[in-house]
Amino acid sequence: MDLSPLLDTQGYHRQAKGEQMKSHHPKVRKTLREHADGVTINRLAELLSLKYESVRKALANMPDVYIDRWTRKPKGKRYEAVWLAVIPPKNCPPPTKK
Repeated sequence: MDLSPLLDTQGYHRQAKGEQMKSHHPKVRKTLREHADGVTINRLAELLSLKYESVRKALANMPDVYIDRWTRKPKGKRYEAVWLAVIPPKNCPPPTKK
């Protein structure tokens, strides 16, 4: 049986009939936390061997990441975002229900 139509470009199963796709959030979060000065989407894609779109979509759906600053691309006049991940403090209390 050929499974290629059910696999995405990274070799993970696509969502089909109740099946969940594997999230890249943990890998992206870990990489961002390892780079305290921040990372661009292109660099994240390179470090994680993922497609640009996969990284962009993961960042868009992660509530604990943000754009710290903008930097000029090496070639050209365009700018690209430098992303950082929030590192929660060790003594941070859990949220309470109202």
